[in-house]
Amino acid sequence: MLDVVIWLEVDNNILRKRINSRSRGHVIKGESEEIQSRFFSDFRQDYTQVMYDQSENNHFSLIQFRADNLTPPKLADKILEAIF
Repeated sequence: MLDVVIWLEVDNNILRKRINSRSRGHVIKGESEEIQSRFFSDFRQDYTQVMYDQSENNHFSLIQFRADNLTPPKLADKILEAIF
């Protein structure tokens, strides 16, 4: 059973850059900016609904962070602060 889900969010441009530059495939790798933006929007909307429904039904905490401008150590510090 989960106690906490940590949700990291970044800007679409960062996601687009990461997906398009990695060596392994992705369903939207190489697609237009419009298609990728629509995919991100739809995915966020669906994921948000599922996570909030699950957190209410299964009584776990959902903690969200913007990770756009945080280094991994700073992000780790913020996460540890939130859960302890």
